[in-house]
Amino acid sequence: MIKSLKNKYSSFFYLILFLLITSSCDDNISDFGLDIIPPQDKYSVFELDTVKVLANQYFYDDTIYSENYPIVGIATDPVLGRVEASLLNDLYFDYSAITNYDNKKKTVDSVKIYLWLDTIYYKNTSNPLNNNLKFAIYSLTKPIDRKVTYKSSYDISNFTSGGQKLLEKEVNVLYKSITLTFPSSANSFFQKYIDLDSAQLIDDTTRYKYGIYGLYFKPIEVKENGIIVRFNTAQTSNTYIRIYFHVEDSTNVINDSISGYIFARWTNLAGYRLYSNASLNYIKFDHSKSSVSTVLNGNVNDSLLYFMGESGLYAKLDFSNLHQYSNNSNICVVKADLVIPYDLKYYNNQNNIYTLTDKISTFSLKLIQDDKLVSYSSKYGSMIYTAYRDTSLKSYVFDVTAFVQKVFLNATGENELYLTPTYMHHLKSMFFDKNKIKLKIKYTYFK
Repeated sequence: MIKSLKNKYSSFFYLILFLLITSSCDDNISDFGLDIIPPQDKYSVFELDTVKVLANQYFYDDTIYSENYPIVGIATDPVLGRVEASLLNDLYFDYSAITNYDNKKKTVDSVKIYLWLDTIYYKNTSNPLNNNLKFAIYSLTKPIDRKVTYKSSYDISNFTSGGQKLLEKEVNVLYKSITLTFPSSANSFFQKYIDLDSAQLIDDTTRYKYGIYGLYFKPIEVKENGIIVRFNTAQTSNTYIRIYFHVEDSTNVINDSISGYIFARWTNLAGYRLYSNASLNYIKFDHSKSSVSTVLNGNVNDSLLYFMGESGLYAKLDFSNLHQYSNNSNICVVKADLVIPYDLKYYNNQNNIYTLTDKISTFSLKLIQDDKLVSYSSKYGSMIYTAYRDTSLKSYVFDVTAFVQKVFLNATGENELYLTPTYMHHLKSMFFDKNKIKLKIKYTYFK
């Protein structure tokens, strides 16, 4: 009998206990217990959400050399206008494929390049069948020096002037796997590679001695607004060059081939195969509109900030207005958030003459040192200020508590941070309205 009563009322007891526990965990602040806290331990938290942050757009150069992912094409960006991307790259072959044929006469029969497209920019959505990329491939006439950081002022013709035209092709990029077959007229150029023995083939100095420097992918204008593609460098099984050749000896003919890496360099260090980017992008931008006084969808908007990965566009954010609050050394910043709303109306409007690229997912706040953008942590040791696109808030929210505290205490000479895409190796984009940037601060005073 006792056992049955216990079972009958135990569930009711646990329900009451659960309700008491959950009600005691209410997040809402009450004044219960405040009368027993000493007055000196009570601190008020104040909020500022009207601190004005000044934002202005800047860019580095109209042309850049980049060692990021290889991109090729010509397109019209709605803000920047014409964007043209060429590609210079060396070729690296696995020497083991011809080790057995050292000191033997080898003759090229044909050459093919297999490409895998990673990303398509400025895709023609109105006419999916007309997404053509047209380009030519030339031989380079000067080697790419891996020890040199090429400046925008360096003339690309130093690499390309007088190069042999090996191929011209127009392909539909919706087919991500592309095979390029070179005409027989190009065989003489590739013959230089297999004339070398295996040791010479992997030696930069020897190849350069014989005038073997690699390939130049040059985009050609098409009638439509154009297209730009990024090649995949990780899929070496889908992106490579293959030279087919034959070897004649006294008794028979041997047919074979040698495979090489187009966008990845093969090296041998302590028995390991290592790959590193062996490509050099040359990208030209029209920054004439990017101040930004942009006519987009028929509307002029002088408050827009526009960003694109490789373009070199960035914005300077001026926090000097914070100094009006920095006359009290007892101030303590509890939380400071820089809220930068993004604007998608230009992406969603179907009246765009040209297609915008995909949206940037991550932005960073940096400093400028020696005319270069560097992370905040490189100077102050604090966390790197990075924010991801928050689709629920439609904003990028940066926790800038440490920076604002330093400004309040006059502990830094920095009044400016620079907004830039975290990753530059793409042509993704984003719009901000500089008049909507907000700095929200929660602070208190201590004795």
